[in-house]
Amino acid sequence: MKKYYELKMGKLLSFTTKLVYTCSFLPVVIAAFYAWTKLTYPAPFPYDPFSVASRPIPWAALPIFLVIPVVVMLFRGLAPDGYVLNDVQLIIDRKFKPIVIPLMEITEVRLLTDEELRWTVKLSGSEGFYGYFGVCWNKKLGIFKMYATRRKNLVAVRTAKTLYALSPEDIEDFLTTLKNLTGR
Repeated sequence: MKKYYELKMGKLLSFTTKLVYTCSFLPVVIAAFYAWTKLTYPAPFPYDPFSVASRPIPWAALPIFLVIPVVVMLFRGLAPDGYVLNDVQLIIDRKFKPIVIPLMEITEVRLLTDEELRWTVKLSGSEGFYGYFGVCWNKKLGIFKMYATRRKNLVAVRTAKTLYALSPEDIEDFLTTLKNLTGR
């Protein structure tokens, strides 16, 4: 038996992802245009220090503009795409390094309430760029890992070491299947 639970972005998550994605590549486009204009239209003669065309290309800033797209692609690779349930493990499907949770290590499976998720603080990861994923903390749950595309109606999957907050589209089927497979 193998089931795949695909994750879909809601309207807000889709909007924030597109906004951050666009804004992150804007400096790269501006830097490329600036460098192109500097190389195409050299400084006037005689040299005018106050002319925009006579200013040097800021080559020292180039690594910063190259790092931005790399960080964007890294976040995309770490974002959850879905969950795979089979007879022996639950896999949080991601482009880079999927997370494998053996079913025999799962001690609890349940729906998280809004009250339990209130005042959650993101310690690392993403809060609305390709999803809500990373390490979180709040007073009721302590430290936990979230791999979701929404902030409400999350499923708690607890192992001896870690609590995971997941957001499958079909919550009832996911909970029923996971409970049947783990016997919890």
